[in-house]
Amino acid sequence: MENYETRRARRLKLEQERRQRRRRTAKKFAWFLVLIVVAVCGFLIWRAIENTSSSNQARIETDKLAEQQKLESSPTYIIKRDLSAQIAAINQNLGLPGSVNTSDLPTTNAVAVKLIDLSDKNRGTVDYNGDTQFTSASTYKLFVAYAMIHAVETGQMKWTSSLNDTTLDNCFNLMITDSDNNCPEAYLSKIGFSKFNSLIDAIGVSEQTQFSVDNMRTSANDLALFLQKLYKGELMTADNQQKLINLMKGQIYRKGIPAGILARNQTTGRTDSVADKVGFLDTLLHDAGIVYSGQGDYVLVIMTNGESWPFIAQLTTWVDGQLGQ
Repeated sequence: MENYETRRARRLKLEQERRQRRRRTAKKFAWFLVLIVVAVCGFLIWRAIENTSSSNQARIETDKLAEQQKLESSPTYIIKRDLSAQIAAINQNLGLPGSVNTSDLPTTNAVAVKLIDLSDKNRGTVDYNGDTQFTSASTYKLFVAYAMIHAVETGQMKWTSSLNDTTLDNCFNLMITDSDNNCPEAYLSKIGFSKFNSLIDAIGVSEQTQFSVDNMRTSANDLALFLQKLYKGELMTADNQQKLINLMKGQIYRKGIPAGILARNQTTGRTDSVADKVGFLDTLLHDAGIVYSGQGDYVLVIMTNGESWPFIAQLTTWVDGQLGQ
């Protein structure tokens, strides 16, 4: 009996051990399957992430390329890229010297160009030596015109007030349409340069724009800023804004920017107009204007030393042509 029980117990024990081994084997296989599933899922997730990352990177690169292509096809990009070469080409065609006497400038830059798009086309700006300080010549009269209007609007003067043996209104008109010198000089003598500079500084011009007796200086950037604010109606009432712009459209010196736009009109059949103010003194020729164009309005300021009116006109025609592409 004892031997039977021992054999039976041994058999039961062996069966129990076999069951335990089968359970361990099954558990190991189950864990193996789990590991396989986890590995496969991890691989699939990694591939998905890689594919997403690659797709995102490809999309980023595509977007960058598209943005670069859009940038390089924009008219202002082309103007910036080719402006220096175009200036040299116009000078060569006109037989002007490659270098000029720049004694009136604090730097050797002889040409500055600033363009600001005023349309809804988001064409941006062009800045070519825009911060270069030039003797302003008569372009400073735009700032004097603003000061006169400010005095009227704040009640300090009336358009009928006396100035230079005539009225403020008549002086204002002569200063813009004929570029008269006596009226602005009389006005600055009346209010003083300190007050005048403070008033102009409040517009937001840079330190390149400073005025004193026999030392009137500004930059293409600051003239363009003034014209941009004038166009947007940020400097004065609508009536006075229109008063100044109309006089600028009727000023008598039309050989610079207006002549360049007229040449384009003859080519395109458009009837664009220009409200501008010129400045000329010795070798300095400047023109600062708002171009009212069928292809979108814009500000254009060209300041030069040693150039010519045909140079400014031809450069304007080229710039306008690029904007019309």
